[in-house]
Amino acid sequence: MATISIPSNYYSDSTIVPNSFIDLFMVHANEAQIKIYLYLLRCAGNSQSVSVSQIADQFNHTEKDVIRSLKYWEREGLVALSKDDEKNISSIVLLPCNRLKENTIPEKKEEEKTSPFAKGQIVSLPVPAPVKKSSYSKEQLISFQEDGDLQQLLFITEQYLQKPLSSWEMNTLFYFYDSLHLSADLIEYLIEYCVNNNHKNMRYIEKVALAWAEEGIATVEQAKASTNHFKKEYYDILKAYGLNLNGRNPVDSEISYIKRWTTEYGFDFELIIEACNRTMNQIHQANFEYTDTILKNWKAAKVHHPSDLEALDLKHQKAKSDSLPLKHTPSVQSNRFNNFEQRAYDLDELESELLSN
Repeated sequence: MATISIPSNYYSDSTIVPNSFIDLFMVHANEAQIKIYLYLLRCAGNSQSVSVSQIADQFNHTEKDVIRSLKYWEREGLVALSKDDEKNISSIVLLPCNRLKENTIPEKKEEEKTSPFAKGQIVSLPVPAPVKKSSYSKEQLISFQEDGDLQQLLFITEQYLQKPLSSWEMNTLFYFYDSLHLSADLIEYLIEYCVNNNHKNMRYIEKVALAWAEEGIATVEQAKASTNHFKKEYYDILKAYGLNLNGRNPVDSEISYIKRWTTEYGFDFELIIEACNRTMNQIHQANFEYTDTILKNWKAAKVHHPSDLEALDLKHQKAKSDSLPLKHTPSVQSNRFNNFEQRAYDLDELESELLSN
């Protein structure tokens, strides 16, 4: 493949990354796209010429991954690609990335500029929300279908779903690729994964795609690791409930509960299994709603570790014992047998009299 020139007017032994790239563009890009853009910055700084195959070798990616990343940055307006007569990329021009985007980060107030780490606070970094789904025009759909990777993806999806795709289903696939920035290979695995789990509905497939985008899953390997890990864990939950007969899968409502426990409540599976066990011990039947109540109470009590649970149990037992009424010795009721003056006896004197007799 031809060598690509990346012109620049300066030379430096360091690479300058614009803050606007970090603040506005990097949060929506996947790992491959970020690596390749940073490498382009380095090459531009040295006026270095490279080829697609050299970039692929540098990061152990396929050439298709590199080309997809370059096209992604072209759509974002950060690079301009030129092609030769054979439609191979021949030149890459890096464009300014200081333009504003819809999700521009607002200026912080003075009191907010102090790092929360200095105060010992726990900082949670939010995952950027997926781009709002939009309908593509007829011209855009035609343009997408001219892409070789997307042509193959459409064909494979029709084979998996065993039917021609509707315009809405095609629009949804292009949304995965163009807005969620899932690669064609990852979308293909997404379709395969859903169909193998008996879900051929595109709306269900879209929910999984959105979940993967929110988790930051960018490669097939990451998707496989995530799904295999989750499969093992939710089978353990079914086992705790005694519901793993004949290897049945959890239904959608059960999966919703499990995701709530792990994401919204933030519990690891050790505590979730313990809540399932307590559900069975208490009501002797599988009940996700009952378990949800247990975990909701634990979350309110700030339980994060089994040791926290032990302390909570001791506190609960103490409160329960303190609330019990004190046991009093029953008073002797007045009757004809005890309604007389009690005598006081000298036990030593009685013993002496018995011994002398």
